Amino acid sequence: MKKILEEPLQCVGCGSCVAICPTASISMRTKEGGFLYPEIDQSTCVSCGKCRNVCPVLAEKAKKEPRQCYALVDNREASRLKSASGAASILFAEQILEEGGVFCGCRLDESLRAVHDVTDALDTLDLYRDSKYVQSDMSLAWPKIDAALKQGKKVLVSGAPCQIAAVKTRFGDREELITCDFVCSGVPDPSVFELYKKALEKEQGKAIQSFYFRDKTNGWKKSNIRVVYDDGSEQIIERKNSDYFRLFGNNLFFRDCCYNCRFKNFNTSADLTVGDYWGIERLYPEIDDDKGCSLVIVNTEKGEALLSSILNKATVWQTPLAFAIETHPKLEKSIPKSAYRGLFYKHYKGDEKSLQKAIKRSMGHSILDKIIRKISTIK
Repeated sequence: MKKILEEPLQCVGCGSCVAICPTASISMRTKEGGFLYPEIDQSTCVSCGKCRNVCPVLAEKAKKEPRQCYALVDNREASRLKSASGAASILFAEQILEEGGVFCGCRLDESLRAVHDVTDALDTLDLYRDSKYVQSDMSLAWPKIDAALKQGKKVLVSGAPCQIAAVKTRFGDREELITCDFVCSGVPDPSVFELYKKALEKEQGKAIQSFYFRDKTNGWKKSNIRVVYDDGSEQIIERKNSDYFRLFGNNLFFRDCCYNCRFKNFNTSADLTVGDYWGIERLYPEIDDDKGCSLVIVNTEKGEALLSSILNKATVWQTPLAFAIETHPKLEKSIPKSAYRGLFYKHYKGDEKSLQKAIKRSMGHSILDKIIRKISTIK
């Protein structure tokens, strides 16, 4: 039996193996809810080894010593308010596009499915704003990244640390390739997101036109879900009242490899790392306007050059890396695996009925454990 990985659940689902296979012998199949894993057609595979050569899990570790750490806000308030944090990623994307390059990032497609795609148009960048709390499909992006690099264009790719590792393993450290990852909790099951959208549509009796995971109507620190329906009406949902984000907060539906992520502790291939700069008001109270602030960690000379090129549109404050790690432990450590994740997937079979059963069976235990742990810390 030909395999890419000896332990398939280590797979990050990037799809690079599918894109590189010269005989189209690999396809992505769903396993464990809606997560995609590669499957090899043994009858057509020629054992060329290209799939293993581009697998980021099998690649050598790329640990970097970060150069500098910053807090950043876009000086254009309208841009910052439309973004999940301080709009760092969009500023970087704008700069690359203005230089004639392309940007690859995550957007929701016409079916509101998270996909990685490539654009060279400034007026499309709003599609790539907002954090997407779901694993994206990279199949659209692979040939477009390849084509842009062959044309000698600058390419900025933004994604989860494992996705960026896949890009660098596939294309190498080319001068025209710039990469940006983010502080990652883990990637949630896409099939659960599909069912969550359908449940909202059923409840409201209308179709969803747009979905925003991190709307700032009520501020950055209390960002909520905003749903726009096809009749123009909008719905604001507090994340604490959302089954989807309750699952997220209880670590119940992340990809299996996320609980032991090999891309933590600065084992990153990215030139830049971004995220929400939670706690920044402790260092710089003047930033505390509840409109969003980005953490930007510069890992390479290329990352430093890109940051320098956007300083006419942004304000930055240098911060100690130790403070960023203190306020963002996910930079160094994987999220803990819920004791009830197995119970969740025992009951969840990819449909609405089984999802409700899985939530009921696993969430109650998980929340009870949290309460017990909290009580046990009270002295």
